[in-house]
Amino acid sequence: MLRLLRWSKIFLASVFLLVFLLAGTVFSKGLLREALADDWELFAKEDSGEVIYFSSRENEHDFGILSERVRSKEREAEDKEVLEADKETLEDRGALDDKEPSADREILKEVDSVNSGSNNGNSIEESSQGKAVSQSSSKEKVLPYTFGRTSTRLLRAKIKIKNIGDTAAENIRLEAPLLGAIDSPYQKKQQETFSHEPVEITIGSYRTRTALIMLDPLPGGAEETITIDYILQVRPLKTNFAALDPGQASVPHEAYLLPSAKIESDHPLITKKAAEITAFAEEDDLEKAKAIYEFVLRHLKYDRHAPERNKGALAALQSGKGVCEEYAALFVALARASGIPARQVNGYADPQGTGEIWNIPSGQTFALRGYRHSWAEFYLAGIGWVPVDPAKDTVNSSFKYFGSLPQASHFAQNYLDKSLRVRYQGGKLAGSWDEELVAQ
Repeated sequence: MLRLLRWSKIFLASVFLLVFLLAGTVFSKGLLREALADDWELFAKEDSGEVIYFSSRENEHDFGILSERVRSKEREAEDKEVLEADKETLEDRGALDDKEPSADREILKEVDSVNSGSNNGNSIEESSQGKAVSQSSSKEKVLPYTFGRTSTRLLRAKIKIKNIGDTAAENIRLEAPLLGAIDSPYQKKQQETFSHEPVEITIGSYRTRTALIMLDPLPGGAEETITIDYILQVRPLKTNFAALDPGQASVPHEAYLLPSAKIESDHPLITKKAAEITAFAEEDDLEKAKAIYEFVLRHLKYDRHAPERNKGALAALQSGKGVCEEYAALFVALARASGIPARQVNGYADPQGTGEIWNIPSGQTFALRGYRHSWAEFYLAGIGWVPVDPAKDTVNSSFKYFGSLPQASHFAQNYLDKSLRVRYQGGKLAGSWDEELVAQ
């Protein structure tokens, strides 16, 4: 009798659990669901209605993955100002209403660098060595940058979305990260074109830009390809530190002095190390930056198999190992902890440092998978943003890439990596995202 009673209780509990699960399924039907993919490849759920995120982090000589969840921000109705830092692109494309979050407004109002020809009161001058930026002065002209020959690159982002389900996928919304509002002095965006015109372009922190693209319903088995083309002008750069003048330039937004994801500039270990490294430099930001750069070169060992790879500044400081992201992140974190505005730059770089690899024959393309790279920039009054690439100086611990990109080997995508987000209902979507250079 006791055994029968026990089995009856188990049976009733099982029935109750089954009813509860069925009710939960009905209740959740049609709601947006979230998933995070670990690679370029999206994965899809059986449920109708979901949100999929995917991104990739492929560093130079390093096929590691960085996946991060993109958290949507609530935007207030009054935050609808047009991004001033990207006026040329907006005018070319019919003055789209880029909406700027209030928390990020100041970062977008900072003085544009050489790209606009008005960086800190500077003007672009021609010299026998190439182009340079001269500081307006009643006494003499100071040249913060000297540039080499400009190279033009056509960068193409290609997103493929396929419905591998049997039913149609509808209400498909892509939130695609775009080339950021890059104001680095060695690069200028000449043109931006879309195969699918965005409904809007929104602006995020660190000058990130995101396009909202709506797709028509995709029947089962159907596929859609979205392409975004950028024509970029890239040029070698050398910084003339004699132009340093603390009384001249405006200071960029304070976000470049604050901690951020994987830039733990307020962590006690990082603040302590920064104080030790820069103790002799007092208020000299250039000497502080040199000391930090030298420390990063001495402290880190490039190791593409290290468990700490792509984990950021604190992991780099503690382990002494990493890839290019650790070199850049640790430099930025130590610089910010020392009161120097700094930022990480994500993009692509020629492993040989010559830029020759990007010179592809007419009619051909060059797949960029495997060439992802990170470097850094710090800000000096009277000069502007100064590029540094400590990962490139690991071979002989030289300062070749301190304030210098000697060849047109680097081109920047953003100052903060973001994931692509896909929202849809019905069907079962999968897809991929690739980037390539296209010969012009």
